[in-house]
Amino acid sequence: MVKKVLLVIVLLLLPAVVLAEEEEHPFWDQANTRLFLLNVAAQSLDAYSTQRALRQDNTSEFNPLARPFVNRGWKGQALYSYGVGVGGTLAVSYLFHRMGQHNWERITPLIVATPTAIFGGLNFRF
Repeated sequence: MVKKVLLVIVLLLLPAVVLAEEEEHPFWDQANTRLFLLNVAAQSLDAYSTQRALRQDNTSEFNPLARPFVNRGWKGQALYSYGVGVGGTLAVSYLFHRMGQHNWERITPLIVATPTAIFGGLNFRF
């Protein structure tokens, strides 16, 4: 079910972003600032809900890449969420900007933030 919802969201968002005109702009324009704030909010929601679920329900992290970080508490969670989730997304998006791929520059934070927010919200069910 989650995969279907994620697929629908991505399919609805991609045409609007991909079909937009590709134009030269400064990297930290208003659109990118909003997209990265959205990603930071999604990462924060996921970080909080993950640590809450791990603490309350004695569950385990399902993401094998995040598990070594997340199981170390808030320090590891912050390193993964903000270092990889925000910093990695920012780096990839900036690389697309430098290559002149402005559509992909804007899609990158959406591709990361959408499933992160969905799974962060699902953590509250547990």
